[in-house]
Formats: sequence, C-alpha cells, structure tokens
Amino acid sequence: MSSDRIKEAGPGPAVVLLARSLSAGGTERQLVNLAIGLKRNAVDVSVVVFYEGGALDEELRDAGVPLRTAGKTGRWDTLRFARELSSRVAEGNAKVIYSFLEVPNVVAAAGRVGLWRLPVVWGIRSSRMDLDRYGLLHRLIYFAQAPLSRSVDSIIFNSEAGRRRARDLGIVASRNRVIPNGIDVERFRFDPRARASLRRSWGVRDDEPLAGIVARLDPVKNHELFVRASALVGAADARVRFVSIGGGDPERAAMLRELADARGLSSRMIWAGERLDLPSVYSALDLNVLSSTGEGFPNAIAESMACETPVVATDVGDAREIVGDTGRIVDASRPEALADAMLEMVRGGGARSATARERIASRYSIERMISSTCEELRAVAGGGK
Repeated sequence: MSSDRIKEAGPGPAVVLLARSLSAGGTERQLVNLAIGLKRNAVDVSVVVFYEGGALDEELRDAGVPLRTAGKTGRWDTLRFARELSSRVAEGNAKVIYSFLEVPNVVAAAGRVGLWRLPVVWGIRSSRMDLDRYGLLHRLIYFAQAPLSRSVDSIIFNSEAGRRRARDLGIVASRNRVIPNGIDVERFRFDPRARASLRRSWGVRDDEPLAGIVARLDPVKNHELFVRASALVGAADARVRFVSIGGGDPERAAMLRELADARGLSSRMIWAGERLDLPSVYSALDLNVLSSTGEGFPNAIAESMACETPVVATDVGDAREIVGDTGRIVDASRPEALADAMLEMVRGGGARSATARERIASRYSIERMISSTCEELRAVAGGGK
C-alpha cells in the first residue's frame, strides 16, 4: 500500500503510539518518523510517553502530533503512573495502541485488562540480547513478554531475525508481520560542507581516516569491542582516528574511556557525546562501525549507507541483509576480525558508496514503512479484516 493508497482508503484508525521516552535513539527516531508520516496521511495519531523531556519531543510537537506524558517519576512510581497513563491514552480516543520496546510492550498488554479495552500491537525491535549485561528487573520484563504476548492482537517486528528469535522465546500473537525500518533518504545524504566543518571541529585532518561508532552507551552496543578493535587498527595504521557518538550512563562512559586510554587510544579517540545532526556525523566519517551483540534493524548502518558512508558491522539482526555486498559483516566475538575489516575498508581510501545509498533508497524507504504500518493497524482495528 503506497502513501497515496493510504489516503484513498479513508481515515485510518485513531492510534496511540506508546513509548518510554523520546530520547535520541534509533527506535525513538523511527517512532517519530512514523507518527509524522501517519499524520501527513490523515491518520489520527498521538504519542504517549512515560517520561517527558526527550531530545525528540520538540520535533514531534513542531509537526503537530499530540505528545502526552504520564509523568513517571521513577521505577517505583506505579499506581499514580498507571492512573495517569490510562488518562493520557484515553485523551487520544484511540482505536488501537502500538507500543515500542520491552517495558511499554509489557505495560500495554497488562493495561489491556484493567486500564483500556483496546487492541494492542507490539513493536519488537531487537533480536538476540546478552541479558547478563542487564539488571534483574530488565531480565524479568524481557521474559514477561512471552506469556503476555498471547493477549496482544499483533506484533510488528522490524527484522526477520527478531521474528525468529521471538518464536524461539515463545513470543507469539494471532498476527505478526515484519516491517523494516524506514530511512528518510532526503534527510540522510552526503554533505561535503558538513563533513569539512565537523572534522575541523574535532581536529581531524583531511588525510586522517576517521572510523566511528554511532550508538548510545548501552551494553548491547558493545563499545568494548569497538575500542579493542580500534586499538588493533591504530597499532597497524598510525593515520586512523576514532570517534564515539552517543550519550548514556556516565559510569559506563567513564569505564569506556578508561578502556580506551589503557589501549593507547587517549589521543586518537574522540568522545563526541550525543548529537542530533546525524547526517553531518555520517558525512564526517570514512567508516561507520556497528559492534553490537544484539540488534533487529540497525538504523545506524542504514542511515550511514544513505549518506554513502562505508560500513563494517557485526553479524547481528538483519545487518547482513541491509548491507548486502556494499560493506563488510564480521563475527561479533572477535576483535581481530573487526579490526581486519576496518583496516581493509579505511585502506581502500574511504570512497563514498553511491551503491549503498541506492540500496537503502530502493529497499528501505520511509514511505514503505509508513504505508505497511498503516495497513497493519487498519487490519487490527478492523478485527483482522
């Protein structure tokens, strides 16, 4: 179903998109893109978040999409939060709730019994996760999805790998569908001026290849692997510089800095923190590295490819399908394998890849994601018709 056919089909069901927050993450970016796209196609959409103050809040408001918050104050704020959440959802006059990620999924399914009588669609955005890296509560919530999944009306996965993994864990629903993420190729394109400006601000010369990782400081992103591989690359080629783009836990940030310093990268690793100007970031890089241990559809590599930036990625989620023959896929358990692939790519001259951009534009357009999602929400709201 194209965007034009969305409009031809008439007004879609009123939908509430449910998320923990709108922080600067891949899932949150996809939610914002979806909400704005649905609104442009005359779908009555609103967003409800647990916590306000996310980096993407204003973008959503500027687009005219209602954003409501339940004002959660902390982990143990439960009864008041439940009342506020129910009120915020009711304000959206929804016919269907579409939740994103583990905690909102569990809340949406549990709330269906006592808080709202609405069809629930889950969004599952990951495949394999190393749960030993997370606390007990996160692990309990993750595994709670299996028994609760039987009460939801549909599950939308953003990757085939995620759907396979969910089946292994007993996460099932009466309907399920894979809808890959959509990339805005008009926004994500190579910008030579932004490249020169950002590299200059980071103190990176034109003749220094720059390899980066664009990911929040979360254990699943496995920055440790990136740091270890970067140390090997740096030992083999003194020209190469490295940069980490992404915010997160200050303690984890300090730990990663210590690891980088211990590996001899103190003068060659840039810690850029969280940035919202991602097209400029991808344009500044000569190589984008994904070192994750678990992903569904890794936005960072698809967005990078849309900016014609070469990619090396670990073999997680649907990374192999996304990259195709335009980059390199390696074993996530071996820093040496990642380092070898990084060296091969940067020594190839860091040439931009128009083929990579075309692959993203033809396979993963934002229009395709929006139309497919609207089609599924219509089916759920209409009882599967």
